Amino acid sequence: MLDRRQLEQIRSADPELERRFRTLLENRTDELDAAGAFTPPTDLVMTDKELVVVMELAGIRREDVRLSTGLDELVVQGRRREVVEADKERWLAMEISTGGFERRIPLPAGLLMEEVAASYRDGLLLIRIPRQEGSEVTWHGEEQA
Repeated sequence: MLDRRQLEQIRSADPELERRFRTLLENRTDELDAAGAFTPPTDLVMTDKELVVVMELAGIRREDVRLSTGLDELVVQGRRREVVEADKERWLAMEISTGGFERRIPLPAGLLMEEVAASYRDGLLLIRIPRQEGSEVTWHGEEQA
C-alpha cells in the first residue's frame, strides 16, 4: 500500500492521471446524487408467523430514516451524511455512498400491516410484519392455491 508521500508524488508527476482521478470522483459523486445515492442491501425472510425485513444502514442515524407502509408495499427512505467534509479534489478514494435513498419493497397479501414493528441497532433496521393467522400469504396479483 502506498503512503501519503508516495501518492502525492504520483499525483504531481502525472497531471493527466490527476485530471482523470478528479474526473472519476466528480462523476461518481454526480451519479450517486442523481440516482438517489445508493440502494441499501436488504434481506427478506418469511417465517410461519411473520415477514422479517433486515436492511443494512451502516453510518445512518436513526433520525435520518423514515418508514411508511401501504396495503402492498413497504417504503424505507433515509440519508447517509458525509463523515468528512472535503473538497472533491482532496479525496483520494470515495467508496462509501452518501446522500439519500428510497427502497420500495412489494409485500404479499395476508400480512397484518397495522402491526408493523421496527427497531434499529448496530446499523441494521429490523422490520417485523406479522402474518394473518390461518391465511395463505400470496403476492398481490397471484392466485391462491
